[in-house]
Amino acid sequence: MSASISHESVIESWIRSALETGGIERFDDLHVDQIDAGWKKRETWMHAGFKALQMAIAIKDRYHLPVDIALAFSLLSSPIPRGIDFKNAAELEKKFDWSPPSLYLLHPDSKPWFRPGADVENDPVTLIVKEISPQQLGILQPFENCYHVEFKPKESSEYLRTLFFMGIRKS
Repeated sequence: MSASISHESVIESWIRSALETGGIERFDDLHVDQIDAGWKKRETWMHAGFKALQMAIAIKDRYHLPVDIALAFSLLSSPIPRGIDFKNAAELEKKFDWSPPSLYLLHPDSKPWFRPGADVENDPVTLIVKEISPQQLGILQPFENCYHVEFKPKESSEYLRTLFFMGIRKS
């Protein structure tokens, strides 16, 4: 069995499980190193994340599943908002925190940073969302949307940061 088929079967199993067991509501994720143990290495994270997102979207389209899929890169946190402090893919990779990127299954047209019961106040002080173009970063992947999200959970002294990639541009 080829690695690609094995990767697809892991992703498809995760999607089906999330839909059947309520994982979509719990915001269950699938880290790239759960898809392939070789993807534990930090230097593989960007390529692995993009490949996993493309496979997940292909599976969603193949089965006509009414869901959206996002890829999240966790970035280094900070006691103050940092904003978009990277200009290209190489600088972005230096901002990754300790956690490999992961896929999230979402209800159609929902955004991963708006979750019922989340420990984040929805106001400009504790939640900062900025849309950026992947092409601005020199990321030549066909993703439609990219969002930089900073949020400060209640009772936390730091702003957590995530970069989300979503959707495939239609040619």
